[in-house]
Amino acid sequence: MQIVILAGGLGERITPLIGRRPKSLAPVNGRAFLDFQLDLLQRSGFTEVVLCLGHLGEQIREHLASRRDAGLKIQLSDDGEQLLGTAGAIRNANHLLADEFFLTYGDSYLPIDYRAVIDAFHRSRKLALMVVSRNRNQIDQSNVVVEGSVVRVYDKERRHPGMEYINHGVSVLHKEALRLVPRATPFSQEDFYQRLISEWQLAAYETPLRFYEIGSPVGLEEFRQLTAAGAIGA
Repeated sequence: MQIVILAGGLGERITPLIGRRPKSLAPVNGRAFLDFQLDLLQRSGFTEVVLCLGHLGEQIREHLASRRDAGLKIQLSDDGEQLLGTAGAIRNANHLLADEFFLTYGDSYLPIDYRAVIDAFHRSRKLALMVVSRNRNQIDQSNVVVEGSVVRVYDKERRHPGMEYINHGVSVLHKEALRLVPRATPFSQEDFYQRLISEWQLAAYETPLRFYEIGSPVGLEEFRQLTAAGAIGA
């Protein structure tokens, strides 16, 4: 299995806590967050990782040079001087992508059954699948409306009737879906998903498990506490 990690964000919310470094390298009990993430993915059966770099990407390159990942092939794609947005960064990595691939964020830790997710994706016969959880505004504000097994609304700004779910931070895509992303221009993942939704091509997979993130001060502190206690990351 192949997974793309979007690791080019600015990380402005946690900069006061981690200094001048990318979110992926946020220190967590003596290790970089990226190490926890890569270890989880390898345990979950992934053999290939594509890291999309942007802000301070050279630090991630240097960090990876110090790792030894037997059985895990890591490739890098860099936006270059012009940041291309989350979907634009995926399109920019097109030459590295398998015909189908997972997608996640550089600040997310998602201990789920990835093989069950890919099986659901195959059954859906859609161009893409989003993992969701029935959140009901508990962990954060819900942002997804699901009808049957299809995502009908994904909106992080406005409220919609039936918005009980939240994007769990991981998706699966056919490479063919990237035809909806314009070439060499900034384009967001949200706009990309709106195009998939308009064509009824974004399936939904519900998980009861929660996700963890270190993109906010609260999330980073929680992750540090849980890993220190051995509750996650083992």
